[in-house]
Amino acid sequence: MKNFVLLILLFFSQISFANSTLGYDPGPDPLTSEGKGYINIVNTVPDAPFIGKKFFNGKDKFRYPFGIMPWRGPTDKNSVKVLVIGQDGTHIAEAAGRPFTGGTGGR
Repeated sequence: MKNFVLLILLFFSQISFANSTLGYDPGPDPLTSEGKGYINIVNTVPDAPFIGKKFFNGKDKFRYPFGIMPWRGPTDKNSVKVLVIGQDGTHIAEAAGRPFTGGTGGR
């Protein structure tokens, strides 16, 4: 049992140090024209929760995924080879807060 616990601790410590930046996404670079353009597009997205509360007696009837779900990935010039535009996000994308994180993005 003692060896098993030691093995589990060793395993999880290796995972935690494997790639600490794997989930980090710095977003678009506001110093580039591409980054500024992307930021401007995202800033025009309506605030769906605010609209829902304003028009439905304070109740939030809209969830963010019903509106535009901006893509967050590499925005450097010539860094994207294929851009996929799809429908509204699934429950997995909604939970992750990022599109194409479920089965579609994993393929």
